[in-house]
Amino acid sequence: MHALAILTAATLCLGACGADTTPPAKPARFAPELVHDLVALLPEAEALGSSIYRVQRQAMQPEADPRSLPPALRLRVDAELRFLDLRTERAPRLSFRPGLLTAQDAAPKGAVRLRVHGTRRAAAADAVSEHLLFDDVVDPADFDAQQLGEPLELALPGEGVAFWTLHFSSPSDGSRDPGGTWLGLFGPRLESTWNGESHARPVRLETLHLDLLDALQSASSLREAQPDDIARTTLDAAEGVAGVGGRRACLRLPAPARVAWEIELPAESELVFDFGLDTQTGWQLPGDGTTFAVEVNGERVWSTFLNAHNLRRDRGWKPARIALDAWAGERVELALLSESGDDAANDIAAFADARVISAEQVPRLALDAAPSVVLVCVDTLRADHVTPELLPRTSAFADEGLRYTGARSSSSWTWPATASLLTGLPPTTHRVVGAHSSHLADGMLTLAERFAEAGYSTGAFVGNPIVGTADNFDQGFEAYVHLPNARGALLNESVRNWLRNTQGSARFLYLHYYDPHAPYLPLGDFAAVEAAAADKQLLADLWERSQAGDVDMALAETWASNQAARYASEMVDVDTNVSALLAMLEAELGDDWVLALTSDHGEEFLDHGQVSHGPQLFDETLAAPLLLVGRGALRQPPAVIHDVLETRALPNTLLELAGLPLLPGDQRRLPLRPKAQRPEPAFAQTLHGIEPGVQERVEKRAVLHAGAKLIHTPSTERVELYDLLADPGELHDLAAEHPERVALLRRFLDDWLERTTVTRGARDLSDAAAVERLRELGYLGEDD
Repeated sequence: MHALAILTAATLCLGACGADTTPPAKPARFAPELVHDLVALLPEAEALGSSIYRVQRQAMQPEADPRSLPPALRLRVDAELRFLDLRTERAPRLSFRPGLLTAQDAAPKGAVRLRVHGTRRAAAADAVSEHLLFDDVVDPADFDAQQLGEPLELALPGEGVAFWTLHFSSPSDGSRDPGGTWLGLFGPRLESTWNGESHARPVRLETLHLDLLDALQSASSLREAQPDDIARTTLDAAEGVAGVGGRRACLRLPAPARVAWEIELPAESELVFDFGLDTQTGWQLPGDGTTFAVEVNGERVWSTFLNAHNLRRDRGWKPARIALDAWAGERVELALLSESGDDAANDIAAFADARVISAEQVPRLALDAAPSVVLVCVDTLRADHVTPELLPRTSAFADEGLRYTGARSSSSWTWPATASLLTGLPPTTHRVVGAHSSHLADGMLTLAERFAEAGYSTGAFVGNPIVGTADNFDQGFEAYVHLPNARGALLNESVRNWLRNTQGSARFLYLHYYDPHAPYLPLGDFAAVEAAAADKQLLADLWERSQAGDVDMALAETWASNQAARYASEMVDVDTNVSALLAMLEAELGDDWVLALTSDHGEEFLDHGQVSHGPQLFDETLAAPLLLVGRGALRQPPAVIHDVLETRALPNTLLELAGLPLLPGDQRRLPLRPKAQRPEPAFAQTLHGIEPGVQERVEKRAVLHAGAKLIHTPSTERVELYDLLADPGELHDLAAEHPERVALLRRFLDDWLERTTVTRGARDLSDAAAVERLRELGYLGEDD
């Protein structure tokens, strides 16, 4: 690989970038506390007056340690946030640490007032009482080195079972402009003594009845606007604003316009969508505002007005849910409308992800009625780093069950690999393959949805920035806590709260740690922070010299070696996080449960002339650790299985162990004991490949079978063949020497492509925001 390519990839990387089989003792069934994690509950909260533009989740990233603070709620001055019907038992208390958050490059503009009041409804007598819990100013002059105030613990009055509505507000006195200042509530939680009872509620399942964007061509009536003006496209309702901005697939309605569908409505149906005004027109250009409306059979059933040019609170995507029960079983005309004032030319309305759904309630499974299931993905964890030396406690746990040494990911980077872990499908089928196609389609049945259908409590806790709700990865999860870049310890704390909140029920838990991902900064290791800064300067020097044609390869290798060493030091945090998680699970999951641990991909340190991950399909990024350990009825005899297999076989394996129906597709499962027969071929794909002499990113495909790997680059028709038994480092290309082996593996690859490739048009839309996210994480260069 040319030195210039090495430095380019490096720049992108830094820019982002004998077992005891005795059954365990029966654990305590209930924890001592009932906890409500308010960050996790934010999607269920009400934002008053200012909508969600002023309230959003936030994980702070100070320069010294970008992943060390607890998650926070963000509250703009003059905004209000309300959490409804939070159950408490005995001695309830509300705790958090206040802080100030500011817009990028802005300085705090003084103290901000915080008011917290609550409404208590006693469960027995249904008596209601109002209580002012806190009313004071938060002053940055009193903050510590982490820019946080002193921890607050507010005692809530009353004894016995009660339901609290908590109201947070940050009123201004009108004497100053708060500008880009927000109030941060770090680690907010409401907790009380637990009385030992289970409070399981039914699981609410949603079924897609009609995707209005997909059905645009069948719309039965268009009026006011020209038909060509009404289109499915992507728009941004709050460009550059985290949480409520970003380009989304939507229906574009230049006001005034109306589009309608004829549809038979099922029982328990709702119309669900997000709505907003196009950033480029609704913000910058003067206008009179826009009315969004919904009609059923010509009767207006919902409307609201936005004026994003004059009111900041009207900017961004805003959610809407409209009950359609009154027309259950009837065939109706359902219409979406946009209307404007006198200046119609500037008003571009958008209805994003508009769909008709139906809902049903499923009884929640009791903890002792079904095994709990845990899937842990450790982002960027190389398979060769899961060793007793680097991960002693994780390796010891693995020795209690099954270890798969031949596991390969479906791709060498996050989006396609994670989608495969959640659906059991290859990237060629689920089509989550890049910035142009990052949305996990509603039609894809996920592992979480299968567990939810059975009555499981389902929760996901994700630190990777691009595995979030914006791309629909939350399908099937009741709780989806997305804390971009968060440390594993912070994710574990949210998991602990969720486990307590779902006590008494069987659970499916998905946990996506992010600690090993670049930048490599072990928790609390400030010497590593300084070394990382020095290496960043070294990289800049190498780049400048390369531009002048003076490349010092020894210096480049020193830089890569430093990176590899810091990456290895991250294993301490990984092992600590996994160990803490295991302790929680042993205490909370009852007798029967199973845990699978894997990674989405590995990491390269010039193994084949590159750094980071994504551009190649060699085993430093494609091989994945894979562990499967059960308890109680799901305990497996310890074994090491060397078969080559795909990690996407995990979902159906976990469903099979839980006794549930499998996901659609080829329904691959992991072997639970060493097999004598020849295993099936394993396949992988990346659309972010790098090829010598080719400027743009290219597709690469790989097939592994019987100790050999073939890598095919379709755009250049280059093939590479490696003998993995004799040459595990994949250093000697044997394609020219074994054309018959190449031909056989090409047939396997072509057959796989023919069987699995699905062309999806509904969400294959160019997404500038997705491109920028990938560029920030180092997957794309400036010209991609």
